[in-house]
Parts: sequence; C-alpha cells; structure tokens
Amino acid sequence: MMRGDFPLDRAAPPRWLTVPMSWLYSWSATRYHNSWDKREQARASVPVISVGNLAVGGTGKSPTVIAVAKLLREEIPALKAENSIAVLSRGYGRAARGIVVVKEDTDWRESGDEPLMIKRTLPELAVVVEEDRIKGAEHAINKLSSKLIILDDGFQHRPIYRDLDLVMVDSEHPLGNGRLLPAGPLRERVGALARASGLISVGSNTAAASDLAQQFGKPHFQAQSKSILPEELIQNPAQPVFVVSGIARPDRFYKSLEDNNVNICGRLAFSDHHPFGSEDCEAIFKTAKQAEAEAVLTTAKDRVRMDLWSFDLPLLTIGLELEFFDPIGLMHLIAPELSNI
Repeated sequence: MMRGDFPLDRAAPPRWLTVPMSWLYSWSATRYHNSWDKREQARASVPVISVGNLAVGGTGKSPTVIAVAKLLREEIPALKAENSIAVLSRGYGRAARGIVVVKEDTDWRESGDEPLMIKRTLPELAVVVEEDRIKGAEHAINKLSSKLIILDDGFQHRPIYRDLDLVMVDSEHPLGNGRLLPAGPLRERVGALARASGLISVGSNTAAASDLAQQFGKPHFQAQSKSILPEELIQNPAQPVFVVSGIARPDRFYKSLEDNNVNICGRLAFSDHHPFGSEDCEAIFKTAKQAEAEAVLTTAKDRVRMDLWSFDLPLLTIGLELEFFDPIGLMHLIAPELSNI
C-alpha cells in the first residue's frame, strides 16, 4: 500500500481503473465527513478516547489501545478496577451481530479477532463489540459501570463524540503514496488530521511522522514495539520454527523475529483476518513437518483464529508490547479530559 499496491493475495487492478475509483471514494468520504462537521454528535456520559488511523492496515491500533489502557490504569487510581475502561469495537470480520461483551473464552467468530486478543491481553478491560458504537457505549456505562470509553478504530466513526482523537500513522510512510482507496491506503484526505488531538507512530525512524504532525500543529508521540517470546523459545532459542501469519504487514513481524534471532525454517502468509479452517491448519502442519520444524509460531492476533489446531506440533504465540517514549507527555494530553473521573 506504500506504493498503492493491493495486498499480495489479491490481484491488483490496473492504475487506469483504481485512480478514478479513488476520486469517487474521495468525493464520497469528503461529503460524509463534511456533513458530520455540521451535525451534532451523540455524547456519552463518560470521557471517550478514539484510537484510529488515516490509512488502512498495519499501524498498530490494537497494541496501542492496550498500551493506552495500561498507561491510564497505572496513572489514574479510579481506572484500576475491572471494567472501569471499556474498549468499543465493531468486531471486523465477525459472523454475529449485536452486542457481545467479550470474555477470554468467547468464540472469535462472534467477537472478531482483535477484540478477543485485547481481552486476553488485558483481562481487566471491558471489551464490547457492537456495530452501533452509541449502543455499545451505553451498554458499557449502564451495565458494566465503565468510567472511560476507548474507541478501537474510531477516527472515521463520527456519530459518537470523542474527547480525544489519537491517530496512528506509519513512522516512515505516513501517507503511503498519498492516494485514497483503492489506488492508495488513505481512508480520507490528509486534511482530516486537523481533527486529530495527537499523532502516534511506532518505530525509530519517525522524521516523516514528526514532520506531518508539525504540519498540522499536533503533538507527536513515538512508541516502540517489543516482541514477547514464548517461554519455549526462550528456553530453546535454536529450535527451528515454522512461522504463520495472517496480518496486514507481515514483513514487520518477520523482521522482529529476525531481530530476536528466531530460527525460522519456513513461513506462510495469509491475508489479514484470515479465518483458519481445519484444511488450512492441516496444510500448515504438513508444510511445517516437511520443513522439519519443531514448532509452529504465530502472532497473538492470529492465534485466536487458529482454535482448530489439534496437531502434534506445538503452536507457539509471540506477543507484542508497545511502550511510549514520552508517557508523561501523553498523559499531559489525556489527563485534562479525565478530570471528572
């Protein structure tokens, strides 16, 4: 998408087709957001923070949601109790409809993979899935006694008012090729960043993201990701593993494994949010066996969708933890909006 490409598992339409479609998408998105600029949004009775992005895929929204929630729980005593913070998600890719309050043993087909991953990573959070974010917020407040709402992927969702809009951008290529979908990765025009409260980027090379934040007069917060290796790899780092992924930016995942000196004997990439069926799992097992792997390794997000794994190769999960370089600065941005908690 940095160059305007489609994901590798899809055929890329010719440029002459995608560019006019991009113009149409831009007109439609601009009309939608202009209408909401003039309309009154529904206000929740508790503060609302949105974590979203301008471009599709791979900017690290869910790990950032977890990192922001952890920071707030550490810094604000009133948010330490279970369910005090509620994460609202629309549950991309799920089969069910309506409200689902996610539990650690919820079927991902009912909740979506990312909400379940968030719940399993930080069980103290209330995670509510509902297409209608207003209904989801009301449920979290009235039924779960939540005191703060975090919208997962909420920047383009305008019906509910948010007190803060934190926008994720790619650290090296924050605007991709500068085009809107489907000719590029952008969901709306760059000028939408005027609505943002602050920009967040993950990685060490942040000059492009910093310049973009400065262009719009927004604070920029840098974060770094840390891989959490499974205990089996820590005890036996030389064991050959077969790597499976179904995420938007698998190249970053592979790079993190190489940086941690993981002995990769083979790898297989599926599309983002791929539903791993029994045939997929069997094919992965056979391919891993042929590669003489001693284990299969995947991401926390993919692991929730590989619940049908039942083979004699261990299925290991590598975690991802996000840390802010300037958590105090981020708290200075957030804290004024939470003064009534």
